[in-house]
Amino acid sequence: SIFGVPAAIAITFAVGVGLHLLLARTVFGRSLYLIGTNPRAAAVAGLPVKRILVATYVLCSALAALGAIMMTARTGS
Repeated sequence: SIFGVPAAIAITFAVGVGLHLLLARTVFGRSLYLIGTNPRAAAVAGLPVKRILVATYVLCSALAALGAIMMTARTGS
């Protein structure tokens, strides 16, 4: 536990805050919102749509792996 809070909850909170900051305050986050709204307009605006989507899928995979590791640690498998 970290400061009396279970580690899984602390990690989840930290990741959530980090992702919020990533989406709200970075160029990557704003670009991701634009691509999600209208990918064609994002391409016309000059954004590298495929590169941003690949980075997003990599980030999603890393978070899924983190969740799997936390679940495995919790169940003791």
